[in-house]
Amino acid sequence: MFVAVADHMSFTRGADALGISTSAASLQAQALEDYLRVPLLRRNGRRVELTPVGERLRPKVEQALADLERAIDEARANRGSGPLRVTAPAFFLAQWLLPRLPKFTAQHAGIDMQIHTSVERADFVTTGMDAGIRFGGGNWPRLHSEKLFDEWLVPVCAPALPRRRGPSAGAAFDAAISIVRAPEAGQGLALAMWSLVADNVSIGRLAVAGRAVRAARANYVVCPPAHLAIDKVDTFRKWLAFECVSFPGPPAIGRGLT
Repeated sequence: MFVAVADHMSFTRGADALGISTSAASLQAQALEDYLRVPLLRRNGRRVELTPVGERLRPKVEQALADLERAIDEARANRGSGPLRVTAPAFFLAQWLLPRLPKFTAQHAGIDMQIHTSVERADFVTTGMDAGIRFGGGNWPRLHSEKLFDEWLVPVCAPALPRRRGPSAGAAFDAAISIVRAPEAGQGLALAMWSLVADNVSIGRLAVAGRAVRAARANYVVCPPAHLAIDKVDTFRKWLAFECVSFPGPPAIGRGLT
């Protein structure tokens, strides 16, 4: 937490990188300062700066974290064998990855994949995951990240809806999969992530009903740097990159930027 806040010079951005709340990051920083009985971070408006003690402590903490991760990887020297363990958000798995996995299985029959669903920051040390897919800014501390593709927010509806009565609001939903399913069932207009609706638009189950806006965040494949040397992880990364090259963006007409 201390290193993440120092890296981003912000409790908000540091907390976001770790997948925790800003208040939790602030409390953890305060607890560390109380334990050491010295100030480490200086709050200057929205910006966070390191005190002289914090500047001296930071490289030592970073080195300790790197040593810990390296030691755990060495203890798992046989992790090149066994299944490929991947963590991904459930909505991304259901709408984008699952329809494409049969191609990966056909091309790499020797790799047995196990998928864990989560949107939290991937903790490769405690979970034993080999690689992950995450939606974010691509700046997760001590992780290698590669952008798969930009994300877009796209208004969609059932193809017949605009012709029948014009785009209108329906029931409200707070889950990503429900947001995709609702317009298919004729429940008005939905603003959805393009990765979740692109396949359904391509086969005519959904229609784009307006301007697509590029999101501030994107989809990334992530893993600890040491995992890049694992053959099954390297194979999965390269396969994802190939699939993403052929993944189309939303209709070009009316695209905008955040």
